[in-house]
Amino acid sequence: MQHSKKLTPWTFAVGLALIAAACGGGASNSAATTSTAVLAGVTTTTTSTATTTTAALAATTTTTLAPAVTTTSVAPTTTTVAPPTVAPGTVLVTNEDGVYTVTLSGVIATAVDADPSVAGGIINYAIDDTQGGIIFDLPGSPWTTWGDASIVYRIPAGSNTASTLLIPSASQGLNLEDVEVRDGDVTVYYTRLDTTAGTPEYLQTLRTYNLTSLTVAELGPVGGWEGGSTAISAGGERTMRNWDGEGWSGVIIEDYSGNTLTLAGNPEPDGVFDCYPGCVNAAITPDGTKVAWARQTGTGLEVTLASLQSGSIFLNVLLPGIVDGYIDRLDVNNDYIVINTVEEGSEFPTAARIIDIASGGVTTYVVPIPGRAALLRSVIQTSGVVSWP
Repeated sequence: MQHSKKLTPWTFAVGLALIAAACGGGASNSAATTSTAVLAGVTTTTTSTATTTTAALAATTTTTLAPAVTTTSVAPTTTTVAPPTVAPGTVLVTNEDGVYTVTLSGVIATAVDADPSVAGGIINYAIDDTQGGIIFDLPGSPWTTWGDASIVYRIPAGSNTASTLLIPSASQGLNLEDVEVRDGDVTVYYTRLDTTAGTPEYLQTLRTYNLTSLTVAELGPVGGWEGGSTAISAGGERTMRNWDGEGWSGVIIEDYSGNTLTLAGNPEPDGVFDCYPGCVNAAITPDGTKVAWARQTGTGLEVTLASLQSGSIFLNVLLPGIVDGYIDRLDVNNDYIVINTVEEGSEFPTAARIIDIASGGVTTYVVPIPGRAALLRSVIQTSGVVSWP
């Protein structure tokens, strides 16, 4: 947990990487229509000749005109079906009973019906894969080797079955972080904890898995023994990670080569000691231009939106009420900020809060069901409600 002296990131690793790739396609053919009209004409000319000495039969000459042909071509027509769009502010909510899509108007639809009475039946965190599918992982501790209990799963669009996406070895643990569309490809971000070397040589690394090339890339170390990363967000060729360990916490921004970036919008670049319960938790927008962060104050939850490059403040709002626990993670795009909080002593978030950026923070929402919420980027198109496991 964020207030612990030991990090509570959700850690990941990929040991062996599998993906169930779903492919589908269709072609629509439209034939041109040809209409032919034939016009036939016959002209008859008669000549009569007579003399005083000879009587002759009239001669008949027949001339046939060539038929005229007219061809009309109709160009094929192509129909383009626009992909379904997500209603503004819709979130994907994960709790111990399953995964749900929830709109700002309060419409709730079940996407995954989980069975918490079965081992591994509880889902920790779910995000859409930007293609109509769902990627999720199971609850775990960043400082415990979970092996098969930390497999990352995917339900592709059109499917009603979850398949393994990322599989750790027995000495590793994985944690799902974010999904990003990068250069036209879908990239999954996750952390992997390796414990083979034993304490204090534990190593946590940030990695990516490309759903097109099916390849893994290691971006660099993000933690070790008694220190590491909690929620990580990605966008605009940058990653932002919240870290804590041994009483310290802060925010680090890096490029894809692992270089630390010094940007004015970083809310906690140097780290602070013993910040609980006022520790900062931050996230960047998918385009990497803005940062949102939240911290507890004596009167409520302060939420800020700023330019990552310049630090200019776009929004600063105080949500009244003290959180009896800590900030779990944020999600943000150019329109909404989502704040997840967890009660002290609980592993599962309470109902998330959503801030409408356009209203300047005047309009806020409380999600009608508890759970960890993430902004939805594509309409879920799995084959009906998925049963898990």
